[in-house]
Parts: sequence; C-alpha cells; structure tokens
Amino acid sequence: ERLYVRAVEAEPRDVPALNCLGMLLWTRRGNAPDALRFLHRAAVEDGEDGVVLSNLARVLDESGAPAEDAESLYRKAVAVCPDSPDALNNLGAFRLSRQGDTVGAEAAFRQALEVDPVHDGALCNLAHLLLTRRNARQA
Repeated sequence: ERLYVRAVEAEPRDVPALNCLGMLLWTRRGNAPDALRFLHRAAVEDGEDGVVLSNLARVLDESGAPAEDAESLYRKAVAVCPDSPDALNNLGAFRLSRQGDTVGAEAAFRQALEVDPVHDGALCNLAHLLLTRRNARQA
C-alpha cells in the first residue's frame, strides 16, 4: 500500500496507481470512502479506462450505493472495453446479485468466457448460476 501511496504522491495523475490504490483500499481494508476517492480521481483523469470504470462500479455496488449508479458505470466500462473479461464478469455479477437478472448475467458471463475461456471469476459465476437453476450438466 505504501508503494502506491508514494506513487500517487509523486505523480498525482497516474491512473494505474490511483486505480490500484483504490482497489487495494477496498479489497484489503474495506475502506469505501478512500477507495472511491482514488477511483474517482482515476476516472476523472481517464474516463475511457474500462478497468477503472469497472472497479469504480464494483466499489459503488459492493458498498451499497444506488444500483443505478453502479449499473451505468458497468455499462460504460463494457462499452469502452468490450473485450475485458473482468468488466463483463463484474457486469454479470451485478446483474445477478442486484437485479436478479439471470438471463443478462448468464449472457455477460458467457461473453467474458468468449474473451478468456479460463477466466476464473466468469467460470465460477456461470457454474454457480447454472447449478442454482439445477442445470448441473451445463455447469
């Protein structure tokens, strides 16, 4: 964490460092306010970075922000980076958990797997979805 803090102090507009610091603060500490502050800064610097947008949407989603806020960012992330399996998987997870949209979630997981057939998150999420539908054969 200290390395990312130093990187951001040295270069306050460094999008990868801002993004990584934001996600580290979220995943390791659960610190949504600080994570969102760094992710917002990264998005301001590069509003077309699909990874940043997807991560920002994820933290908003998981920290209880309105679903509409997260959804618009997930959609934008996929629009600017349609070949990102992470963005597609995150969109699918959002559709499933927050919207109960099993059809949309399955489509996003399958699209992620078209890009990266061994994407762990998409494989697990799709298998879980299929098992909950009692479709063990496809899972």
